[in-house]
Amino acid sequence: MLSDERIEVDWKEIWRTVTTVTPEEWRALIQQLRDSHQRVLGTIRGFESWDDEDKFGGALAIIVHTAYHLGEIRQALCVLQV
Repeated sequence: MLSDERIEVDWKEIWRTVTTVTPEEWRALIQQLRDSHQRVLGTIRGFESWDDEDKFGGALAIIVHTAYHLGEIRQALCVLQV
């Protein structure tokens, strides 16, 4: 269910507060990403029809937004490997 309620999020907080993670924390983060991926796939695969513009637009937005963030992660990893 969608809500019109806006929640303020400090997207840069992680960069100010986290400087290292343990191998266990890293594995947990990777697992959270995989779990999220599976939830999104399950939702998209559960669409009975793609005739609903909101569902189509929402799925497309998720794909594009995710691609952006994965590209940012790739760029960050290149910087970190220097």
